[in-house]
Amino acid sequence: MDFLDDWRDRHPHPRGGPGRVVGMILLLVLVVILMLNSDVVARGFEIFTGSGSGESP
Repeated sequence: MDFLDDWRDRHPHPRGGPGRVVGMILLLVLVVILMLNSDVVARGFEIFTGSGSGESP
């Protein structure tokens, strides 16, 4: 398949290809979700901080 090899040599994919674009979009969506639900995420991390002061939201 010399035709396909020749075409790929002339039109190389950008570094990372389409998988990189999908990964960047998923990362952006994750950041937006974390920003919108930051209070829920912070409540989830109270386990690690060990805040036993008895404060209720």
